[in-house]
Amino acid sequence: MKKLLGMFIAVLLLFSGSAVSASEAYAGYNYNSWSVSEPAPNAYEAVAAVSGLSAGTTEFLSPQDMVYQNGELYILDSGNARVVVLDEKYRFKREYSRFSHESGELTLQNPRGIFVSAAGRMYIADTDNARVLICDMDGRVVDILEKPDDEVFPDNIEFRPKRLLADKKGNTYVLCEDFYYGAVLYDADGAFSRYFGANQVEVSLEQLADRFWRLFMTDTQKGYLSQYVPTDYNSFDIDEDDFIYTCSLSQQSTNELKKLNALGSNMLRSSITYDPLNKEDYGERERVWYNGKYLDSNLVDVDVSEQGMINALDFTYGRVYQYDQDSNLLAILGGMGEQMGLFRMPTAVESIDSDILILDADKATVTVFSLTEYGQLINKATLLYNEGYYDQAMEEWQQLLQHNLNSEQAHRGIGRAYLEQGNYKEAMEYLRLGQDRAGYSKAYGYYRTEVIRAYFPLVAFIILSILGLFFLWGRIRTAFRKRFPATDGPRRFINPLSCMLHPINGMETVRTQTGTGQLAVSGGILLLWFLVSTIERQGTGFIFNLNRPEDLSLWIMAAKTLGIFVLFTACSWAVGSLNQGEGTFARIVNTCACAVVPYILAVLFKTVASNFIVYEEGALFDAVVIVALLYAVFMLFSAVMTAHQYSAGKTVVSLLLTLFAIVVVLFVLILIFSLIQQLGIFVMTVYNEIMFRI
Repeated sequence: MKKLLGMFIAVLLLFSGSAVSASEAYAGYNYNSWSVSEPAPNAYEAVAAVSGLSAGTTEFLSPQDMVYQNGELYILDSGNARVVVLDEKYRFKREYSRFSHESGELTLQNPRGIFVSAAGRMYIADTDNARVLICDMDGRVVDILEKPDDEVFPDNIEFRPKRLLADKKGNTYVLCEDFYYGAVLYDADGAFSRYFGANQVEVSLEQLADRFWRLFMTDTQKGYLSQYVPTDYNSFDIDEDDFIYTCSLSQQSTNELKKLNALGSNMLRSSITYDPLNKEDYGERERVWYNGKYLDSNLVDVDVSEQGMINALDFTYGRVYQYDQDSNLLAILGGMGEQMGLFRMPTAVESIDSDILILDADKATVTVFSLTEYGQLINKATLLYNEGYYDQAMEEWQQLLQHNLNSEQAHRGIGRAYLEQGNYKEAMEYLRLGQDRAGYSKAYGYYRTEVIRAYFPLVAFIILSILGLFFLWGRIRTAFRKRFPATDGPRRFINPLSCMLHPINGMETVRTQTGTGQLAVSGGILLLWFLVSTIERQGTGFIFNLNRPEDLSLWIMAAKTLGIFVLFTACSWAVGSLNQGEGTFARIVNTCACAVVPYILAVLFKTVASNFIVYEEGALFDAVVIVALLYAVFMLFSAVMTAHQYSAGKTVVSLLLTLFAIVVVLFVLILIFSLIQQLGIFVMTVYNEIMFRI
């Protein structure tokens, strides 16, 4: 909460132009597997801020990009229309402002991107001149890339290159402003080839809502709605193996970072830690609420280091987020502010060995970050771990835990080392703390085998005893029924288990019950459903439990069980009242409650079993729940048909109408909630404006 407040203050100061204190800027943190921030030592510290004057030349003016190659740092000084070259000690070496060409001398106009190949070719995105210059180290233009003269390139889109790079084969990749088809790819001869690696449009609730409202809108009204197109890439980088790393805005994409192969497929490995939305969430995860909306991360540049570390620069929050090749978040550095290590308008990130450089267009400086002792431990341990040297990395992880007990990655590393050593019990402990479910499942499988081998006689005795008790209970139950046969008199309520075994006859018996006894049984079933669902959430085995225990909300659990049941029965009663159904609300509740029993039992069985099985065995138990769910649906069908005294065909129609009624009710509730939320935002905006004026 303190970090979130600090971030909010930083953003407010950003918009007001005030300074931020160093203590706030360097408050280190990282995110756990549930995207909750936790304090952590800083992995990097700002050691220098390089300006034009300090480098030995004139001041930079709105620099936009930089690249390091062959021991030299190339800074694209856009405001001065030049390229400044610094040596390894960040001292001025030379500059390029005029480029020789057979057609005459060429100059730059608002250039946005630069790339230098290992072969000594300099590529410049000359944005306002709508071209790409390819030059040698003497400033001679060897080729010019312009808008492709091809029918697949839209005529109504301007060619405004902003970022570019080249692979070892000589192919040139160009990103253009407001161009969502991907990178424009030119071959080694400078001819247009194709588009490369475009993002895909992702379906969201907002889009679904728009599509629904379009059904009732005129053509004029439709024109005011947002047009959903793929998110264009902001920037990219290339590694030694010609994999291309891209970054984009997080608001419209779940894959803000990608690692693309030659076919344009994303090869970036997903983190083994838990993600509640089953997707990678790069950049800031605890977003700041400002002026009625959340401030989304906007990744404006990406860099891949020689060691394979991925550095993503966030324009919104002024931070660099460093990931390994498994998408594990290693470090967070930077922020918005005035002091060294803080930024006003970060535009580019570059790595030199283990150092990270950030270019600020507004401050016109390059800030150099170096590893701290803690960062060196992370760097070394991560490299060893990712290469499979778990034992060698173990010592580094143990030292790292002395600095940060919250490090899940350190726990995973130690757990993997114990797993390789065959110390399965210790491995399970650390892998659990590291949220490594795949590793935990493997360790538990080996540990379970050891326990069964060591205690096989005892395990066999327990299993045989349980089977014997079931057999004995059956014999006693049969003998009791023979000694005390059931009477044909009226019963206050029916046994739910009996109803499950004989659904048609059982539902008919439930329908005829008019006393409070059956309602009490139905209430008990619903309470049991709520309790079992809560137990399932909290008590499912670690391997299969993707819930954070601290996030338990009894209100949400009640809504998922009791709320759904009440909504269905109420809609079913309403549909039946309009469709000549004979079922009263009490009858519908009683019959539908009995229909839930097989699902409850299956969930309870799976919850208990999940603590004794490995990941590969989970599919079998999922099948049990699915079968039980299907049987519950069949019983629900029987419940509605019996309660309303419908035929099978009329029951199908009734269920479809009931589902439609549920959708309508939910839509109205969501609409009301949205209106209340918008009203609250409006009131807060007015209040903040008044307080600001005062």
